[in-house]
Amino acid sequence: MAFSERTGSKIEIFIRCSQLVNLDYLTKSDPLCVLYTKHEELWSECGRTEVINDTLDPQFSTTFIVDYYLDELQPLKFEVYDVDSNSADLSSHDFIGEAQVNLSNIILSSPELVKELRLPKSPQEKRGRIHLVGEEVIESKSVIRFDIAARNVENKCSYLESFIWNSSPFLELRRRNEDGSQLLLHKTEVVKNSANPHWTSFEIPSWKLCNSDYTRSIEFTCKHWKTFDTAVVIGRAFASVEELLSQRVSTRNLVSSSSNDKRSGAGTLLFQSVSATPVYSFVDYLRGGCGLSVMVAVDFTSSNGDPNLPNSLHCNGPTPNAYVEAITSVGEILAEYDSDQKFPAWGFGAVLPVDTARTSHCFPLSGNMYSPEVHGVEGILTAYRASLASARLSGPTLFSPILEAALRYVQSESVSQENQTYNILLIVTDGVIHDMENTIDKIVEASDEALSIIVVGVGNADFSQMETLDADTVPLTSSTGRTMSRDIVQFVSFRELRHRIGMDFSLARQVLAEVPNQLVSFMKRRGITPNAAAAAAVPPTAGDGGYET
Repeated sequence: MAFSERTGSKIEIFIRCSQLVNLDYLTKSDPLCVLYTKHEELWSECGRTEVINDTLDPQFSTTFIVDYYLDELQPLKFEVYDVDSNSADLSSHDFIGEAQVNLSNIILSSPELVKELRLPKSPQEKRGRIHLVGEEVIESKSVIRFDIAARNVENKCSYLESFIWNSSPFLELRRRNEDGSQLLLHKTEVVKNSANPHWTSFEIPSWKLCNSDYTRSIEFTCKHWKTFDTAVVIGRAFASVEELLSQRVSTRNLVSSSSNDKRSGAGTLLFQSVSATPVYSFVDYLRGGCGLSVMVAVDFTSSNGDPNLPNSLHCNGPTPNAYVEAITSVGEILAEYDSDQKFPAWGFGAVLPVDTARTSHCFPLSGNMYSPEVHGVEGILTAYRASLASARLSGPTLFSPILEAALRYVQSESVSQENQTYNILLIVTDGVIHDMENTIDKIVEASDEALSIIVVGVGNADFSQMETLDADTVPLTSSTGRTMSRDIVQFVSFRELRHRIGMDFSLARQVLAEVPNQLVSFMKRRGITPNAAAAAAVPPTAGDGGYET
């Protein structure tokens, strides 16, 4: 991710590490790699790989896509951690080391750039190596779906175990690059104790699978999983995407490197189904007429402080407070895509003049419960200031009534192929949630709807609950045991973001980062394609017709 908005090439960065220092006592480390980009002398997180358990030589299947510009140095920093829990907070894990490079160093290195991982405070101490490979992305709007099984897989258990057990096979896919190197793309699940495994079907974008070159060879490596040791290679097979899609290949022998008889092999891979289908982007849906509807909810609880005092988060002074900044920054971006400019806007956690006996946990800023919409961003701010002048801040902080109101709005619209719309709820808050279980229940329910939820935390409160709602690492599960169908919540700490990126930052860029993928995932689940599908689809190429083998 680059901060420049100019058009440039995209570089895909593949990462592996070797000889990492072991920070665990009884097992090996569980490495994770984090990428940072630099802007105006400040580092900002760009992405994270998956965690690979119990290894000092991880090869990550997660890659990073970085925009490349000839006229910029584009410093990159790679940090490697030993993950000890499910926490998204990097300070909760053991820091192994870091390496800093310029993007141009990766591009100019062949076959790979190798850097020592070091500690910033002890640069002489070597903590392992990081290997970086960069390749220009040739974009293609198609995804390749695989359904693969195997038959008569060679038993790689020990001699005594083989009388009871079969191998526990899993499959790794690697692509061969232009320089002859190979890079891990995907790893299937392990099918335990089976000579005839059938792995769960999976999809890989064509640009990642073969850089949109369907003639490029893909390596399929079948391995036997061992509980306390390195996996054992059973055999390998090779095929190009073009061969698989054109039905010229439906089976491949797994050949063991120790076998002299290439015909006998170590089993047979069965490509039960290989197909290519178009992939649509956020822009495709917007160009096809999909509209974005924006809703806003503002925290009026007493923990924000008296609005008449300068230290209040709701301070109505000469400079915009954090609430005004957040609403303005995000609202002005989203307003460009909201055709009617009518934004439902609510407050929560205040006592209103119309009912001084109780706290309202969902009230319209417009003052009209039957018409909570206001016009444009300025309308939101005007209604917010008017409510602030008449309401008495109270508590506790409850999210579920706001989510219930938003769900009623979303569910009142029937999203279909003909009527494409998507909703974004912006919640600006300072406090700890006091109805966490009910909030999770509503988010799980909302994950089936055309809705994304953006939570901006202001002030210095403990926002650990918000990180839980973000659900980037652990999906939310409702009180009835139902797991959310997709990730729809993005949380950003206003204070930490400002501290990390500086005063001149784009809050909108951070909080809206996940919305495009969330919209696309919803439409895909519903089977809805952009109404301009003919313009967005990939022109047919060899093997791009979705053949089944």
